[in-house]
Amino acid sequence: DYFDPLLGMDEQRDFVSKFKYFNTTALQAQMQNNSLVLGSSPRWIMRGSIAPAVKASKASAGGNTERHKLESLVTNILICDLEQEQKLGIGRGFPHRLLGYGEAHVTDSVLSTLGVRAEAGQRVKVDLGLGKLLATFDITPQFLEQTFLASIMEDGVPLRLNGTLITQEFRARGFDVPPNVLPAEIDMKIPVDEVVDMRKLIAATVDGIVNGGLMDLELTVVSAIRGTYEKWPPIGNVVLIEARHFLAELKEVANRVRLMQILNLAASVDENKDEELETTIMRQDTPVADMIFGRDLFSYSFMLLVQYRHRLRAYTSGTRGALDEMVAFSDSVGRDIGFDSPLQMTLPVARALEPLKFLRIFLQQLFNAVVFVLVVHGCITIYALLLNDASARTYEYGMLRVLGLRKYSLGFLLVAQGLYMALPGVALGLLASAALSVPILAQIAEFALVPPDYTYQPAAIFTAIGVGLLIPLIGNMVPMRRVLTRTLGESLDVYHQASTETTVNVKRLEDMGLSVTQTLVALLLVGSGGVIYYIIPMSFIFQDLDLLLSALNAILLGTVFGLISLSVILQPILERCYVHGIMWGADRNLVDIVLKNLSSHRERGRKTSLMFTSSLAFLIFAGTMFSLQADSIIGNIKSALGSDLRVESSRGGLDEAPLAQYLDWQKSRPSKQRIVQDYTWVSWPLWNVDPPVYTTRLGNSVNFPQSWAAEVTAIQPNYLDVAYGEYFVPRESDGCEGRSRGGTQCVRELEKPYDDALKRKTDFHINPLSFTSFDVCDYDTDPYCDNVHKKADSALQFEALVPASLGPALGAEIGTEIVSVIQAQNSRNNPSSRRYLYLQMIPKVLVSKFPGFFFSSYSASLEVGTVNVLIGESTWQALLDLCVRKVRLNATRIGLPTTPPKRYLHVRYVDGTDKDGRLEIINGIKSFVGEDVRITDTLHYVELTAGTLDLLMAFFYVVASIASLLCFFMIFTTFEANVRDNLWEFGVLRALGLTAQQLIRVFFYEAMAMILASITLGTAIGVTIAAVLTLQQNLFTEMPFRLVFPGGLFAIVISMSLGVAGLGAYLPVREMLRCSISQVLKGI
Repeated sequence: DYFDPLLGMDEQRDFVSKFKYFNTTALQAQMQNNSLVLGSSPRWIMRGSIAPAVKASKASAGGNTERHKLESLVTNILICDLEQEQKLGIGRGFPHRLLGYGEAHVTDSVLSTLGVRAEAGQRVKVDLGLGKLLATFDITPQFLEQTFLASIMEDGVPLRLNGTLITQEFRARGFDVPPNVLPAEIDMKIPVDEVVDMRKLIAATVDGIVNGGLMDLELTVVSAIRGTYEKWPPIGNVVLIEARHFLAELKEVANRVRLMQILNLAASVDENKDEELETTIMRQDTPVADMIFGRDLFSYSFMLLVQYRHRLRAYTSGTRGALDEMVAFSDSVGRDIGFDSPLQMTLPVARALEPLKFLRIFLQQLFNAVVFVLVVHGCITIYALLLNDASARTYEYGMLRVLGLRKYSLGFLLVAQGLYMALPGVALGLLASAALSVPILAQIAEFALVPPDYTYQPAAIFTAIGVGLLIPLIGNMVPMRRVLTRTLGESLDVYHQASTETTVNVKRLEDMGLSVTQTLVALLLVGSGGVIYYIIPMSFIFQDLDLLLSALNAILLGTVFGLISLSVILQPILERCYVHGIMWGADRNLVDIVLKNLSSHRERGRKTSLMFTSSLAFLIFAGTMFSLQADSIIGNIKSALGSDLRVESSRGGLDEAPLAQYLDWQKSRPSKQRIVQDYTWVSWPLWNVDPPVYTTRLGNSVNFPQSWAAEVTAIQPNYLDVAYGEYFVPRESDGCEGRSRGGTQCVRELEKPYDDALKRKTDFHINPLSFTSFDVCDYDTDPYCDNVHKKADSALQFEALVPASLGPALGAEIGTEIVSVIQAQNSRNNPSSRRYLYLQMIPKVLVSKFPGFFFSSYSASLEVGTVNVLIGESTWQALLDLCVRKVRLNATRIGLPTTPPKRYLHVRYVDGTDKDGRLEIINGIKSFVGEDVRITDTLHYVELTAGTLDLLMAFFYVVASIASLLCFFMIFTTFEANVRDNLWEFGVLRALGLTAQQLIRVFFYEAMAMILASITLGTAIGVTIAAVLTLQQNLFTEMPFRLVFPGGLFAIVISMSLGVAGLGAYLPVREMLRCSISQVLKGI
């Protein structure tokens, strides 16, 4: 739902009027001075039908003529004050114009199915479902007939005749009429039955009003609605009508009804007694219609939408903040309308967002982890740049010291140099961020239909400034110490290489103190212990999901970085393997040179390899984790709903015959037009047929540790052929799983002939006192259950699919009986008539997961709901008939079903069915069901989730690009430093005959070996963590193991990594190759 508070009549209040409407004008006046209320708007919603005003021919219907056209469709009729809702921002993305008199917006799928075109002046007839609407006001057809008869039949039809005109007419025809015989005006009342058969007319009128067709609105279709636009919940087909014109449109239709015309005429004559009848007829007054439809519609509202003034701030704040604001807002509205008012207040938006808080917290933690990783990589890159810059300028700093610059002045110079780079960098970074964020924020605002907010968050500014200033200062410390601790001779030695120097430090043991490395490791371990033993339990106690996921995310990131640190051990081995693997032909002679370079550049290359490894590991881990969440959401949707399309009855059984006929016709269509592949039915549980079934329970022979309430439901043999069979996860079976693909045979073997559904079994021991406290069986006459002190000679047993959770709870095993206790009764109001039946249930499969039903292998799941037990239809009917015989009911007299009444209908589409095809089936089914039936299009929710996944995966592509850019700078500076340090060595190689192209390939092979090793380690780490996450999540969801690997993201990251490595190795070498060999040897 898409509204803040929603006001409607509270049917649970005892003093609620039978007329379930209220005066919104009065309520709006009461909330007028509420500073938290932006405004309010009333609404009316009814269930009716829609049909073309003129039956379209095939030539003019438009659209796909292969589609099945229906004559009418069931639809929701939504009556709104569109202008007021536009001001309040209800449905901000609604693109269609305001409606005028006699106009409507209609869902596009409805128009397509009916063959009606929008924006072409075509009209539709809308049946308002007045029968159901009047029923909500407790107005019955009998009440309407009595009201009409009382108003017309008692006094007859009053007439006034002009006596003077009658006298003149008689005289003109030759009749001698004496003067003053007839008065000037003749008032009389004619009995109604002498004018027209009013009883027949009233009956026909009432029948037309109640059953539709007589009071249909004929409206012009303005626009085809292609979505909800956040203006109403996803309730299916919608006809949108303007509330300001609704009563006038209804009045026009009513005035065309014969009975209303007679009522209007009678009332007009009675009101205008001094006026001639002919004049009254010519005036065409409609006093009765005016009295009925001339009222203020807003005084008879069904619901009132109230908009919170600060709704954007509330819904974008944290979970706690949104709750506090909604509590304050609802309290203020409650005070205005009165807490004793018979109105029910709901918060649909807040309630709809409640289950999404887990996803919001997960995404927030994921984004925080991305920022953390990028900041760390940025810091490493800046540190490497500063370190290389200090090493390159060692000679320059030595000359400055020779010229008299003191060490502290040189240190100040290095700090100033760092700030000189940091301050402009921070300023330019903030400006660039603002410039880049404007179009992105605009796109997000347009997508979310909210006003764009381009202001910086304080946390973002402080983080950027802090990182931008502190990292250069901290990064200067190591280069500064290296420069300031060298002697002048070392600083002025141009042939000195930092990578080949050997440093000897002599310290006495008593001067060493604490090891920095050991201290950091100790603090890290202590912090991890505190998180695990204090933070996580505290988050459970206070139900702080943000804190819990933050702690788990920190542990997970620590695990990732720990594995990355350990990968350093394997890096040299993999580099050697890749060198031997990628160098072939003439380049095999260069293997030793490449290996020597890798060894000598190990210290500097370690930072680069760590960056590549961590980038790839994190991107794969984060991408996999997000893909896993999306796949888990889709999997849970499919597992819960069961099939492509689910039709659910909330009361009573579905009408099988017309639905089956329609779906069979769909299955029989030509292959190119076929939409439905197959369908299947699911019954109501046994307890729904009451009497004779009161409860069903499961236990063992001694009812230890307890018995469990059960829902015994019948499914058809083709159930797994229609449902999502991949979510059938058996824990243990009698071998039926191996006799078919996907376990369909397990379901097929449940269906048996009626006479074989219940098998007779001997030696069935049971103590009924374990299940009930009084004697319920008569041993002498009932062989199906035990007396307290005796055992039955025989019992009945049947096969079923049961949850695997009954294994640890009851000790259930395949082939070992479970006691099924059915409590039967012959009257709901007579508990003393209840009788118990004890039967043997033989588990055929212990199920961990089953599409369309809740199954689990954890015994704790038994505490949160009833146990689902699946059997065949013949077994279900046999159990019902057994209960009927047990309590001696006359099944025919009370109308008990002879086949299981159906609660669900599952439909499987043909592969590749598009949205229009799905809507055709949905609209076709709607024409055969009532308001108490809910239709769920599973593929619609799957498409929405997949679309959101694609949108957020684009975020990871941006992150991958940024990480690749940082890696490019890192590898460029690494190889630039390597070239500078080994300049003389490369000159010697050139002098010995190594060509320029060979030298380039040496650097290229070195870069490729290092990057390929990092890719291997990063991928292994990312996949390992992702697999662990998948297994962890499967512990809770019990979904089949499926590692969702982000292949597209992985390919892009690999391509970027290899490109960055090649470019980063080539550019520094290219500068060196431009110099002659002598210049290289001289270091010029």
